[in-house]
Amino acid sequence: MKPASIVTAGVALSLSLIACGGSDGRVAAPAFTPTEQQTAGDDPVSAKPACDYVTEAEASQVFETEMKYRSNDGGTNCIFDGSPDGSASIDYTISDGTDGYDIVSDGMQPVDGIGDRAAGRDGSGLSQVVFTKGNTMVTLTVSGNDIKGGGPFDVAKKFALFLAGKL
Repeated sequence: MKPASIVTAGVALSLSLIACGGSDGRVAAPAFTPTEQQTAGDDPVSAKPACDYVTEAEASQVFETEMKYRSNDGGTNCIFDGSPDGSASIDYTISDGTDGYDIVSDGMQPVDGIGDRAAGRDGSGLSQVVFTKGNTMVTLTVSGNDIKGGGPFDVAKKFALFLAGKL
């Protein structure tokens, strides 16, 4: 082995030990490595907080009433409440991966025109829609009895269609 090859092998081994936490038995979490298909702008959807996809003004437009953030913690879940009485609300979660779609949508009716696949449930005062778009799954629940724009299920579908356009 040439001296340069020995140095290169030694540096590579040292870097491997450092990356794996050395010899004390701890293993470092692997760093995110983009796939060949990903570019700098193709971060996982969950890297962006859920409430960053929809503003209060946009939610208000969909619900045809003033909506305010109830929960905007920077995570994958976002909740809006109708103002001033909170009679309507939307709670949605954006997740990377679609493996859970069949489980979540079990027993729901298919909904056409939203994302790649969508299903929903029209309940009394509580309606749900789940949809996938690419490698992203969104679950959302609209609740309330005094909802403008056609009732909870119609508004849930309208909000899902709006959100799918933002993903």
